[in-house]
Amino acid sequence: MGLYKIGIVPFYHVEKSNIAIIQNFNKATEYKKIYTAKIKGKNYLIYVDKKLKNLEIGDKIEFLGEYDAGEKSRNFGGFNYNIYLRSKNLYGTYKIENFKILGKNKSLIYKIKILISGLRKNVINLYNSNLNKSNAAILNGLIVGNKNDIDKDTIKNFRKASLSHVLAISGAHFSYIVLVLNFINKILKHKKIGYYVNILIMIFFIFFTGATPSVVRAGVMNILLILAKLLHKKSDFWTNLAVSLLIQVIINPFVIFDVGLVLSYTGVIGIVTLYNNFIKIIKNKIISVTLSANLALLPIMISNFNMLSLSFIISNLVATVILGPIIICGFLSIIFRFKFLFLILNFLISLLNKSAKICASIPFSVIYICTPSMISVLAYYLLYCKKYIKVLIIIVVVSNLNFQVINANIKDELLINFVDVSQGDCTLIRYQNKNILIDGGGSLDKNQNIGETTLVPYLMDRKVGCIDYLIFSHFDNDHCQGLIYVAENLKVKNIVIGVQVENYSNYIKLKEIAITRNIKIITLKQGNSIKYKNLKLFTAWPNSDHLITDNAINNNSLVLKLTFKSFSILFTGDIESIAENEILREKINVKCNILKVAHHGSDTSSIIEFLEKANPQYALIGVGKNNKFKHPSISTINKLKNKKIKIYRTDEMGEITIVTDGKKININSFIKSAYK
Repeated sequence: MGLYKIGIVPFYHVEKSNIAIIQNFNKATEYKKIYTAKIKGKNYLIYVDKKLKNLEIGDKIEFLGEYDAGEKSRNFGGFNYNIYLRSKNLYGTYKIENFKILGKNKSLIYKIKILISGLRKNVINLYNSNLNKSNAAILNGLIVGNKNDIDKDTIKNFRKASLSHVLAISGAHFSYIVLVLNFINKILKHKKIGYYVNILIMIFFIFFTGATPSVVRAGVMNILLILAKLLHKKSDFWTNLAVSLLIQVIINPFVIFDVGLVLSYTGVIGIVTLYNNFIKIIKNKIISVTLSANLALLPIMISNFNMLSLSFIISNLVATVILGPIIICGFLSIIFRFKFLFLILNFLISLLNKSAKICASIPFSVIYICTPSMISVLAYYLLYCKKYIKVLIIIVVVSNLNFQVINANIKDELLINFVDVSQGDCTLIRYQNKNILIDGGGSLDKNQNIGETTLVPYLMDRKVGCIDYLIFSHFDNDHCQGLIYVAENLKVKNIVIGVQVENYSNYIKLKEIAITRNIKIITLKQGNSIKYKNLKLFTAWPNSDHLITDNAINNNSLVLKLTFKSFSILFTGDIESIAENEILREKINVKCNILKVAHHGSDTSSIIEFLEKANPQYALIGVGKNNKFKHPSISTINKLKNKKIKIYRTDEMGEITIVTDGKKININSFIKSAYK
């Protein structure tokens, strides 16, 4: 597993084929239908155009499509989609262009899958037709295990309120099932037969709810508890826990990378090991359980989400009281379908949702915390050894120091990270405990914010919790969207912008954030500088007396020349040839060691004369892999190559790291250094 984490994949062999058997329908997006399919005995996600015919479980198809193993990390500490897929027992994805149905697999296992799928659809349709959209989506997650329709804001609120576990099926569901089944057993007075029926119902419920790691853990542990009674043996919690994990690891060893699994097992261990300590002091069961679970989960939550909820006791108290009735009414409504049950469910789920929203929005109730080191996480779990508590606290503190920055500070070096934010620009500059962020990328997908998904997690992994200068080259989404999210959520001392031609919507939003969070806005024009020790940021453009009206948002981008001793790098935003010509006409010194190529390498920029005056050794291009704009253009690449300028581009190399002492320049690309 350790080898896999750094990119070496043992026993990983994919036999490609164009024949697949559909296992499950996952969900539909705006343009695609997503299925799970088995190809050569292994599971894959397949993406099918919505215009094509619907597929059903058991359909055997011959298809034409493109295979993708899943993107590995592209930045330091970045999300590894390849590992994520393997944790779900998936060997990759196929984008299917066309297919032909060859027949249908009619074996017993597929008949059972079709039956379970039909029951799931029936329950989902039941909730969708009797509850409002938001409440139905939450109940589908709680009862059926289908969280596809829960909107992004709801998930965010539950996470901020430390209630993510509420949206997952876990031990609480099985405890209610056991209560009902035990009641039925007492009425029937056939205890042994009842136990066997209980086991069958639990196995059915595991598959009915999608057999997620938390469901399998709770289900297997309850089944083992019943088996112990059948065999007249004493049930042991740790044995049951270990067996439930062993079963999952045998089925899929990579499941240990599944965050849901880690949270489920850690939470239940926390309750078992810490509950007795808290109940003696607090004398309240709900608070004791909440504290026990959350203290155990603390380092896992911070490592994966970089969030700490300070309102978790309040939110969990409210949720615990409401959740039980929701689950019970949810189960009852499947059988009886009385109107009053759905009225109760609508009220309770709305109350739960509102509680999460209120707890998430309490000022300063959620704080971002830099990603802890694995050593400190392990030390945290050993803190119960009071004999070594002082040593462990020292280990936690020391292991979380940023030794790269400490080393750079001692040597008086400059650290520059050209971050891969897909189709956009983003540069992190660190020097003598000052953090500067120039641009932050963005996304054309309205349902995704690059600041939330990529930039803030990246900064937390780099242990950057405070930004001294947040610099906006201009207010196009692909440059400023991530920075706006940073301004909203992290500590920012100064916001830096260029002279603006007009009040762009993103600019208006930024000013509102600056007022709310009391952040100073610095407006630069040609000739202005920001200085700190040996570091200087000189403003080469825009000239407030000669602002360009043609494509104004791009051509009046803030162009900054960073100098550090004998080293220099030129940041050009999205300026085009018209702005480059103006800068040359005004005889601004643009000579540099490294050029951040303008407008993602578009053919509208990087004129020969500008490249000759800049005369860089290296060029950086921030560009998305397989982007629809076809950036960078072949003409720009050829110009750079003809000038013998070495090119570094994020679409091929991921994050680019530059370390310089002011003379020597050391450049590394993340993908090539991490995965050869």
